Amino acid sequence: MWSLDSPALAHWNGGKIVPKSILYRYDGPTVFTADIGLIEFLFYKIDEDTNSELFLIAPTTDKVVEALKGKSLSVRGALASSSDFWIVDITPDWNVRKTWKVSLSDLDADFLPHEGIGVAPLKSPAADFVEQALSFFSTRFTGEDLSESRIPFLRFKTLIDSAYDSIRKIFPPPIVDKRSIGRSLEFGLLQPKFSSLIVAIDRPVIDERDLRKYITNMPNDWTIFARGFEKNRQDFFDRIGELVKEADKGEIKKAYAVEHFDTLDQVNEIVPTDKNELDRVEFRSQQPSLSPVAIDDRLGTKFRLAHRLAELAPRQITGSIIDINEASATMVILDSSARQVTCVFDRADYESLDVAIGDRIRVHGNFTRRSRRDKVVVTAPPSVVN
Repeated sequence: MWSLDSPALAHWNGGKIVPKSILYRYDGPTVFTADIGLIEFLFYKIDEDTNSELFLIAPTTDKVVEALKGKSLSVRGALASSSDFWIVDITPDWNVRKTWKVSLSDLDADFLPHEGIGVAPLKSPAADFVEQALSFFSTRFTGEDLSESRIPFLRFKTLIDSAYDSIRKIFPPPIVDKRSIGRSLEFGLLQPKFSSLIVAIDRPVIDERDLRKYITNMPNDWTIFARGFEKNRQDFFDRIGELVKEADKGEIKKAYAVEHFDTLDQVNEIVPTDKNELDRVEFRSQQPSLSPVAIDDRLGTKFRLAHRLAELAPRQITGSIIDINEASATMVILDSSARQVTCVFDRADYESLDVAIGDRIRVHGNFTRRSRRDKVVVTAPPSVVN
């Protein structure tokens, strides 16, 4: 454990400290950046007396500094984005008196910033990992065997596969020219981060070149896709937040679970339970206005139970028609999570419909989850949705 009595480095070649960008001030600069040679460093004050101030410092980048300024990254997360750390003893005239090379494990907890604390007050804790702060959307798994240096290979694959399926449901492919464009939808993955496991993505994008291979009527306004993905993200955080509040009250009632089935289904395979060795999953966006949502194994077990209840219950589904079979009075629709659902109609209800492929309809009936294509036996007259 580091202390003032620990052996210091022989000498300092970095010259006088000149604060470059002051991020937080309390009786002088407390969190700031300064150039040492050709490298920009982040400085965090850990102690002081009348003759000197102690700072923990680490190399930083423009992206990290901007995330700090933008309130999406905590001071702890900004420091931890580096793997190299020093403590410097600075005199009142900003000269360096002593220097120690340290690792975070060498430091007492009191020397480190608290988790989630940024350079300005926030309603929700800031991200403690730069991957979360910079991503369009991220999922962080915490569990006993998810360490900073090692994760079992099968465990890693299982979590990555589950996170991929979940993200595809949260950000379903748009419909263009009455067709799903899932094959042209791309997710840029940031480098996965250990110390738990963080799976973070950039904003989803549409491969225009690939889309032109099978879509005739191309959109005139491509920003509609970006707005759509932003709405997907906003809706997810709103709805998952509501579900967490409901689960905190007690068991999730069947009617509530049916109403929120789509959101339950988006996270069903990745929430922790008392049986799957996950302790916690946290969802984040780089926008501080979207409050992060965390689900522990207590809440996750309630989510799983609610999902099972809703999966077997009659429910309402809205989707775009992608196939019509008049002989069997059935249609296939693509629902909000881009899953195909076969709708089986009473003949009279089917005959009353005036629809075509590409139209959106809302159906209510008895639902069955199937591996390839779900099924709903429609029990009430369907309606056309604009």
